[in-house]
Amino acid sequence: MRVVVTRDRQGKSVFCGDRQVDPAEMPGLRMGLLWGSDEVPIEVPRSAAEPEELPDGYFPAAGGVRATLVEFEPSPSLETSEGLHQADTVDVVWVIEGELGCNLDSGETVWLRPGDLLVVNGANHQWFNRTNGTARAGFVSLGARRVPGVESSD
Repeated sequence: MRVVVTRDRQGKSVFCGDRQVDPAEMPGLRMGLLWGSDEVPIEVPRSAAEPEELPDGYFPAAGGVRATLVEFEPSPSLETSEGLHQADTVDVVWVIEGELGCNLDSGETVWLRPGDLLVVNGANHQWFNRTNGTARAGFVSLGARRVPGVESSD
């Protein structure tokens, strides 16, 4: 996984970072934290002299943002995929390769193919890959605040 970063140097745009990211290995998936910030909005332009530091954790706190790339190994059924989970984030997810299912605790499932985008608004969900090869998806996670006891009127 490669990350290239631009910045400003004396009024000109420059490439200031080009690095490889070693993904974390977990059962059935690999997850690489590519970029992030603990504060939004981010002030720009940023000087090329400023160090490029990754924040801690894959999931940002309220007011933060993370960009990750996740590679899912085949999981022919829900029982062999990752379990249901949720985070206090709004996740913007786009499929790059393969086919991913997103299952909700309501029992609903949507199938996503390359180019498809899904927004997960803090919902309890799980991913699974029903293809024979690796499926890849990019995630931009925006830190959010969960409001206790509030349900959607939908």
